[in-house]
Amino acid sequence: MSYTAYIQIRDLIHSFSLNSNSLFVDVGGYLGQFTKHALVNFNCKVVIFEPYYPHFFHCHKRYRTNKNVTVINAGLGLSNKLCDIYPHRDGTSLYREWHKEVASKDMVYIMDAGSTLRHFKIDGLKLNCEGAEYEIIDSMNEADIIKDIPQILIEFHFIDRLIFIYIYIY
Repeated sequence: MSYTAYIQIRDLIHSFSLNSNSLFVDVGGYLGQFTKHALVNFNCKVVIFEPYYPHFFHCHKRYRTNKNVTVINAGLGLSNKLCDIYPHRDGTSLYREWHKEVASKDMVYIMDAGSTLRHFKIDGLKLNCEGAEYEIIDSMNEADIIKDIPQILIEFHFIDRLIFIYIYIY
């Protein structure tokens, strides 16, 4: 994600209507910047899903003393599975075709989004997961829970070209 895109998505947190009793779920937590803005603006509870261990560890270390933040070392998708992930800074993705020049890969755990998220009463959801947003939306739709989340911010990524579209649903 470019710096310009980060500014745009960061600024969209102000569109959310959350408070200290709200639960915000940050899917694709990366280094925890969006979570920081949710905490500063709303002092809400946050659950971060981050599958790539170095990014998970960074978030875990960053928020280990904050009782409002839970960091989960897993991604979300259409089903429970192990997947290859291709590290590339803020573009780390399950999709090899995005970063053909990346020689390394790691294995990550993906949880069924619908089955996992149905256990939470989510007031706000952010999806920035480098192409996996389509599977997550499908899983949430199949589980019939997407209608229960009042505010959703999605950064859509197109697999064949890197175009970012932000959609805020409320």
